[in-house]
Amino acid sequence: MSRRQGALTSTQTVEIAILSGVVGVLVAVHFLLPEALRSQFLFTYGEPTVVSAWTAAILHDSVSHLASSVTWYAIVMASAYALSMTWTRRRPFWFAVVGCLVLAPPMTKLVDYWLLKVQWNLVADATTARGFSGVVSAFGGLLSFYEERIPAFTPGVNPTTLTQSITNGRLDIPRTSTPLS
Repeated sequence: MSRRQGALTSTQTVEIAILSGVVGVLVAVHFLLPEALRSQFLFTYGEPTVVSAWTAAILHDSVSHLASSVTWYAIVMASAYALSMTWTRRRPFWFAVVGCLVLAPPMTKLVDYWLLKVQWNLVADATTARGFSGVVSAFGGLLSFYEERIPAFTPGVNPTTLTQSITNGRLDIPRTSTPLS
């Protein structure tokens, strides 16, 4: 018996659960950790630490701030995941996801600190930073990376044949003789 078209495989279900788990962590931290504990993990421009540069990404100052981060994460990740489904190799997608989750928080805080505090002196020492927007932006970069690699946007691919291939569940996209530049 064949799997009905459009049904998720067990691997896809696990992958979606993992990606959704990020939202679960953000929501759990916001609602389950007391404010006094959360405030210890904020990135403070006067006393920056490597730990707070990373932990500040999972903290939000209000429910609307959290909702905004979660909404944009869902939009960007759903799009990136859907586009990654057209690839035959899934490992690059997961390397990029882990890279964005691990590297984006400290990198965005480092750039913020260097520009806002060191270069331009726009923030006071007591100013704090928090939020998932830097990570969501990194995923947005991932999405633009995928968009550049979609065969429909690649010279030498016949869009009609591409649509037929995707509809038939094939990942071997026929190309015309035009080489990629």
